[in-house]
Amino acid sequence: MIAITAAETDRDYGAAEALLGHFAAWDAAQGGAQGLDPALVLSLFHADEHASALKQKFNNMSATLLLAYDDDALLGCLGIAPFDEHRMELHSVYVDPAGRGQGIGRRLLASALTFAEQHRQTAVLVQTTVYMHAALTLYQSTGFRRVSPFRDIPKAVKATERFFIRKF
Repeated sequence: MIAITAAETDRDYGAAEALLGHFAAWDAAQGGAQGLDPALVLSLFHADEHASALKQKFNNMSATLLLAYDDDALLGCLGIAPFDEHRMELHSVYVDPAGRGQGIGRRLLASALTFAEQHRQTAVLVQTTVYMHAALTLYQSTGFRRVSPFRDIPKAVKATERFFIRKF
């Protein structure tokens, strides 16, 4: 049975680091297939996914790293943290191939949206890419709409990046 929980222990953050390492490798390969420099993809989007950085970013009252466990196996994660005073942003969203098709991404996202509402936020933002088809489908099916970039992005990745917002 899949359980969604917030990361609390060093073991949780270490497991998230390992899972996100798989995500980083996949993202770099997919980016490369799109004509992007894989090293650029890693440096822009995966540089801070080691356990200590994850713990520093998400282990506080205004942010959380949600984990989807099947017994002891970590199958997915999703971080949510403040973007500004009234909005939060999703980070490190990934479901392992072994966990796909079970609604894990949808459950992680629902928990993150509840977290944002409990913190009286007006919206949740997310940045993704054109080759993350399942993520694009998930966001659009849960009320996110596409918006202009909410941060500066390098010209090299501009054509592949997509930005979304879900307002409450």
